Amino acid sequence: MSNFTKGPWKYDYDNADWSGGGCWYSVTDKDGNSLLSFSYNSPQSVGDEKRANARLMSAAPELYEALEAVIAISDRATDVYDRAKAVLAKAKGYQ
Repeated sequence: MSNFTKGPWKYDYDNADWSGGGCWYSVTDKDGNSLLSFSYNSPQSVGDEKRANARLMSAAPELYEALEAVIAISDRATDVYDRAKAVLAKAKGYQ
């Protein structure tokens, strides 16, 4: 994965005391360095979708590597192969 931070990445969620400033989500690398984090000021702004988005982001390196492996053994004459190649190109910044 050329210029990407090497995985695995980890999703973390801290439901802090709401009177003290809300909660935060983060995605960190294997050494605990923050790749991204975001916070919410109220319990109403936290939802299942936001947690699911953070978990999906944390799976990005493994998803990328798995898709590369599948492409390497796939039938190249299919729409699925073309879609997979397009997704990798998007991840690499070519689209």
